[in-house]
Amino acid sequence: EGEPWLILGGVGYIGRNLVKYLLDNGITRNITVADKAMPMLSHFHPMFEEAFSQIGNIGDLARTPEKAINKEYSVIVNLAGETRPAMNEYEHRTKTMGVVERVVA
Repeated sequence: EGEPWLILGGVGYIGRNLVKYLLDNGITRNITVADKAMPMLSHFHPMFEEAFSQIGNIGDLARTPEKAINKEYSVIVNLAGETRPAMNEYEHRTKTMGVVERVVA
């Protein structure tokens, strides 16, 4: 199973590729992905659907980040971000670093 990994923002382009890489290379199968977007709504290519079907933990960062963070992790990768233009500083901070602060607090 391997060391437990938490990947924040794991449904995005980089995150989904990281999940697939970890699984394909036998690095770990013990992966929790937490993202504001849910995989079933993200129009995944079938190869990513296959990869995400192999992991058991997928949390919703937008609504309940504390539910995604339900155990100790050996590795936490922060790929959460917000790239929409014209966001005010407070909103941008809340949706990027604010997520991390809530998770590791």
